[in-house]
Amino acid sequence: MSYEKEIYHGMEHGEVKNNFPVDYTSVGFFYAAQPLQGREEPTAELRTVYQPTEHIYFPQLMQLSLGGGVQVTNERGIRMTTQHGGVVRIMLNDVPEGKYKVLINYFEKPNGADFQVWQRQKQLSGWISTKKDKEVSKDRVHVGDINLTEQTNSVTFHVRNNNGGDQFELGLIILERIKE
Repeated sequence: MSYEKEIYHGMEHGEVKNNFPVDYTSVGFFYAAQPLQGREEPTAELRTVYQPTEHIYFPQLMQLSLGGGVQVTNERGIRMTTQHGGVVRIMLNDVPEGKYKVLINYFEKPNGADFQVWQRQKQLSGWISTKKDKEVSKDRVHVGDINLTEQTNSVTFHVRNNNGGDQFELGLIILERIKE
């Protein structure tokens, strides 16, 4: 492909606006008609790999493990329905180790259940009710901080029935890196 000054190459990833976290590495080769007169040595700045500060998990791509007592459907989000109570574990794979704020998007609604969030044996949030008179989308609600490692790369949602409110509907999980 010939060009005069520069070339741009873009790759779409994710459903909308490149909203899927990925890590691409590429190499470009330039073949000149004649040998270059000088050369530029790669510096540390030129070799720096960009690490995003925010990682978003979409419901369609979440890896789930059901702990019993809950039914899960994937519609506009992960809908967890329970008669009494149950748990759903969600894996947080492919994110660099470190400390993160856990933010979630969910729906409050007339049949909303209660939920709390755990990371293994560590409770991140108290019980949060999603039962409201009319449906409202709650965005970027901070439910706790986690230290993500290879052994602690999941969160668990405990869901319980709230006087007939039997559904918790999770939209997104957002991990926002905490600067150390």
